[in-house]
Amino acid sequence: KLSHPVWFNDAAIQAKFSGLEYFDAEIEWVVSCLSSFGIFWNKENLERRGMKAPATWSDLADPAYENQLAVSDPTKSGTVAAMFECILQMSMAENPDDSAAGWAAGFKEILAIGANSRYWTDSSTKIPLDVSEGEALAGMCVDFYGRNLIERLSKVNGQSRLGFIAPRGGTTISPQPISMFRGAPNPELATRFIEFILSPEGQKLWGLKAGAPGGPEKMALRNMPLRRDYYVPEILADAADPELRPLEPGAAFIYEPKYTAELFSSIRFLIRAMCIDPHVELKEAWHELIAHQFPPQATAVFNEFPETVSYAAVKTKIAPVLKSKDSVAIAKLARELSEHFRTNYLKARDLAREGK
Repeated sequence: KLSHPVWFNDAAIQAKFSGLEYFDAEIEWVVSCLSSFGIFWNKENLERRGMKAPATWSDLADPAYENQLAVSDPTKSGTVAAMFECILQMSMAENPDDSAAGWAAGFKEILAIGANSRYWTDSSTKIPLDVSEGEALAGMCVDFYGRNLIERLSKVNGQSRLGFIAPRGGTTISPQPISMFRGAPNPELATRFIEFILSPEGQKLWGLKAGAPGGPEKMALRNMPLRRDYYVPEILADAADPELRPLEPGAAFIYEPKYTAELFSSIRFLIRAMCIDPHVELKEAWHELIAHQFPPQATAVFNEFPETVSYAAVKTKIAPVLKSKDSVAIAKLARELSEHFRTNYLKARDLAREGK
């Protein structure tokens, strides 16, 4: 920052956007580029089923996607966990006067997405590959994973049987930070590299199409540049994704740290207890609900949100246990919660079969 003070301002590299910081006060780290989260789908398979392309996260909760979603385990990836945090943040923002209700509504949506999932993989890069091969109709993934695969599998005429969308106003524009290790053997070289990444020339490499002047030689990286001065007509004319305007008002929702920032680990923990550990029972219950047109009593049981995982309980009981690093206490809590949800899903399954 001291070497390039003119870079750090609202016209180039801003300090903050949509509630997220893009560099810290001491410049110990700074953002190198931006990314977002979205939905990747197989156009041919959707058309074959007479389904429209998904446009929002809530579309993935549609029973039409039963056993057809590719989803990653948020306990194995912070990026994936952030996708689910987006859903919770949006739900809580819609209920600003009742955070507890927004929390419960957000998890209800996550529960339906989990029920539609074909699997929960450890590898987030597996999602677009499986969707492209027809193993799933759609999946949740990072933007540049999806866009890169679309480019690689495009036909000669540039058309593709795959699609990707980052729901407008439905995802954070997440910073991808870069920093130098303490004690780096070549700090001067490392500093020069970081400077290049942040320079107008370095930023063009993230966003321009292959072969464009100043762009990558062989393949577009399909990341979103950080600098605001990149997003001008003369540069975007050579962009791989000229329609992207991540820093425009409304492109991202405003991230509110007060809602979920301190509960990030708890969100991952709860999704595992609700959706991953009892996945077999969850899918069985969901299948019966769909088959019997969601009978009211069974549906109510399926969607029951117990007090033990309410917003207040997570903050006062679950989060402290996770922060304690007491592996025995954490394992006990995980087992108790998973068993509760497993029992609930089996009860909902049986009620649905009875048409209740």
